[in-house]
Amino acid sequence: MLGLEAHIAGDHVGARAWFALPTGMKPLRNGNLAFAYAVIEPILREEAGDTGALAKRCAEISTNERYTGAQVPWHAAQFLSGKLSAEEFLAQPNRLGARAWLLACSGIVAERRGDTAQAQTAYRDYLALPPLRHGLSIDPLMDRFVAWRVERLAAGKGWSGSTTP
Repeated sequence: MLGLEAHIAGDHVGARAWFALPTGMKPLRNGNLAFAYAVIEPILREEAGDTGALAKRCAEISTNERYTGAQVPWHAAQFLSGKLSAEEFLAQPNRLGARAWLLACSGIVAERRGDTAQAQTAYRDYLALPPLRHGLSIDPLMDRFVAWRVERLAAGKGWSGSTTP
């Protein structure tokens, strides 16, 4: 959360420091870290100028993390890369929080292609989900990230990273 808040405040270097992990830690295996490291961290890097960071992370997850995190990060990477449809995403083996992840990722996909209205709808639908529909554990970082994207879009500040999937 501190990394996201640092980024929002404009401290991109500080944000990267907060996302640094101890050697050997596997964030995609932890429910509350999976979205942060699969999606948020590379998006923040893109917004700070690291072109293609999300595409690189999606490729890494697609290649090396097929069965990590109950396959949810892998499905997210496939969806963000355009390799899975929404229906296929929702049909994944771990469906408990799939709708929440799909809405957040749908907002990202729409925002990246410049469809502000669709992005806002997806993000707001995510925020309207009852917390228990997010999975076994509620992830306040995912909630804050989505709320921040809604704030940015409402202020007329859409995607500022690269648009390669």
